[in-house]
Amino acid sequence: MKADMHIHVSKFYPFSLEDMVEKCVREGYDLLIATDHLDNRRHRKLTRNQWSKASLAFVIECRKQGILGLLGAEIGVDRCHYLVYGLSISRLWSCLPVSNSIDLISKVHEFGGLVIQAHPFRPNRYGKWVVDFLVDGYEIWNSHKENHLLMALALVQETGTLFTCGTDSHRFRHLCKARRIFNKEIKSNEDLVAALKEQHLEPLGKNLQKQKMLLFKTFHDETENNGQAKSE
Repeated sequence: MKADMHIHVSKFYPFSLEDMVEKCVREGYDLLIATDHLDNRRHRKLTRNQWSKASLAFVIECRKQGILGLLGAEIGVDRCHYLVYGLSISRLWSCLPVSNSIDLISKVHEFGGLVIQAHPFRPNRYGKWVVDFLVDGYEIWNSHKENHLLMALALVQETGTLFTCGTDSHRFRHLCKARRIFNKEIKSNEDLVAALKEQHLEPLGKNLQKQKMLLFKTFHDETENNGQAKSE
């Protein structure tokens, strides 16, 4: 299954959910996971009702177009962003508020979910990056700078932790620039958690060049296509 595990769907798109899902379907995606911001100061105007309404509309639209849509969340705490997977809407909200990352991880684990640090080597607003070694894994691919992604890839290979890939899309142009391939069918949050726990990257140095090529091919292809479109 081809998946994008980091998409924002609430108030960030100047287009419809139908357009967003349709583009992903055309590009061969089988699974999309909405990870809108929760408890994040930059998006505090997004109420619980707005978040839930947009997320459910996303799941329905995915189903209508023949693919699976699941809900996660991106939660900001301790100057880092954390992606939460495997929980229902009610349990996602039950995790809040959190006082620190340890509190978040503990609550998510209690409900059987996973916590992944998003874009771990992207500098925060203080110009520094922070790696949390208590999480279940790290996001190794999104639409940010390649050097940050290569550092995340090396971290996962070195530590043997779980990994995710997602575009971190806030705009239409960000879509379809990343994917995570699962070798088994996923039908639910429980299946997603199990699949993430089962698949690991090769140790550092083994097939590294091949993995880099696979991870970055989508980005380069999309960038090239965007450049051609602009020139036209």
